[in-house]
Amino acid sequence: MECGILNLDDTTGNRTHWVVWYRDNGKNYYFDSYSIQPPNELKRYLKSPIFYNTELVMRLIVFIRAVEQVVKYLDFVVCFYAITYR
Repeated sequence: MECGILNLDDTTGNRTHWVVWYRDNGKNYYFDSYSIQPPNELKRYLKSPIFYNTELVMRLIVFIRAVEQVVKYLDFVVCFYAITYR
């Protein structure tokens, strides 16, 4: 087993584009939250087919965070109602 975490931002960026790769039993996996293909350097290093995500995961993350905010708001409303009208 072999794995790594890479930052794909260049030196002028704010170093926030992190990706991860994992190799086990001859199979290679790569995850990028923006669904960008692995960089050529990593493709050359791994040398075999690389399985990577093709869906834009960031959309899902943003949606989940929005739902979490709605749930927090609803919790607040329920607590406020319980305290005010008990």
